[in-house]
Amino acid sequence: MTSPRTALRVAVPAVVVVIAVEAIVSIAARWPYQWGGHGDPDKVLSEFVGHGGTALAPPLFLLVLLALVALGVQRRDRWGTVATVVLVPVSAILAVGAAGEATATPTADVSRAVLVAGGIFGTVVSLGLLALAVASLVVDRQQRRATSATGAASAAAAPR
Repeated sequence: MTSPRTALRVAVPAVVVVIAVEAIVSIAARWPYQWGGHGDPDKVLSEFVGHGGTALAPPLFLLVLLALVALGVQRRDRWGTVATVVLVPVSAILAVGAAGEATATPTADVSRAVLVAGGIFGTVVSLGLLALAVASLVVDRQQRRATSATGAASAAAAPR
């Protein structure tokens, strides 16, 4: 069985690539964000780089943060744990944004089908990352406890 940490090492970089492709598609198709207001189809790129994201992708700063997390979860030290902890709120934010886009009012620029399909996909993927991150942290904690208990038992049994 694959450990949650191993799954994260594959899943997070894959999600970064998928979101980057979604951003490119949204920019090319002129699909601005719809949740929290309606973006301007003539300014999709600047809104992606700025604050609003696109109909399919979050703002660039979240994509960059997720890419840094993708690098961090590859590590097997405390920095890998820090990256996994950071992934929890980031994936929750991504899930909320994707769910918001799924329920946003369609416009002439972005159809309901695009919003719903992209939103459902984004929500499911983000919640999957969240679940993997939490599971990875729980397993890591259990392994540290087991290792420290074994170490304490060995130290107590050692001759003096």
